[in-house]
Amino acid sequence: MYKYSEKEMIDGLISWDETIIKYIIKINYPTIKSMVLKYRNTLLNPMEIFHRGLYILRDNLLESKFKGQSIMSTYLYSICRNLCRKEFKRMEGFTELSDNYKGETFDTSDKTEILDKLLILKNKLSEDCKEIINLRLRIGERDPESSEYRSYDEIAQIRNIEVANARQLFHRCKEKLISLVKDDQFLNKYLKNNVK
Repeated sequence: MYKYSEKEMIDGLISWDETIIKYIIKINYPTIKSMVLKYRNTLLNPMEIFHRGLYILRDNLLESKFKGQSIMSTYLYSICRNLCRKEFKRMEGFTELSDNYKGETFDTSDKTEILDKLLILKNKLSEDCKEIINLRLRIGERDPESSEYRSYDEIAQIRNIEVANARQLFHRCKEKLISLVKDDQFLNKYLKNNVK
């Protein structure tokens, strides 16, 4: 297989040359896939993270934000790692769904396991509840810069309902999820000592 130079890869990415894109995927995807899977988060799809990272890298090249201080592969890895961290941080909002739970002292492996459990429980809720929780916590969104909770005003506009109804629906669904959490032995093992 022909080994493209750094300049050829950069030029090929800017022009979106299919042959060079395939080459970039071939040499970079396995490493990034391994990094993404360490988060043990079923919502973090390695190929999706990789493609998002690739688009961000291309945008940065087009806007001259990439200064060549590191090799392109290292820069792409950093972008994908930051995407994972931001997504994971956003998903950690689940552990803050109730003001009743405070002071968690879990290590990263505990948090990812808890997150996986919470996502499974969330998927047991009604479609309305899943949608309102996803909207409020911005779950699954592609914009890596949006880490703040979505406002009830914005949720109301998206769902074409009153702001008070958006707030009430979220809190009702949050309580349903909390109830499922309390019934889950695994989660209670970590959370029962933090109930105020």
